[in-house]
Amino acid sequence: MNPPRSLTCPRCGAAFLCGPAPGCEKCWCAELPHLGFVAEPDVDCLCPKCLTIEIAAHGERAATTAPTATGN
Repeated sequence: MNPPRSLTCPRCGAAFLCGPAPGCEKCWCAELPHLGFVAEPDVDCLCPKCLTIEIAAHGERAATTAPTATGN
């Protein structure tokens, strides 16, 4: 298993670790809802704070664009 990588968040500039922590099988982000691709094609992972914000924003966008039942 590869050790976590030290990265800098492309959105906020925070330093964080990407990858499984010692004793863990998965990266911290594997426990969060999956959004698909949220970064630009040439950008690496987002930090925990920015990814959490993106997940919340995605949920809000989905709620405002979801079709509603019309009872037809």
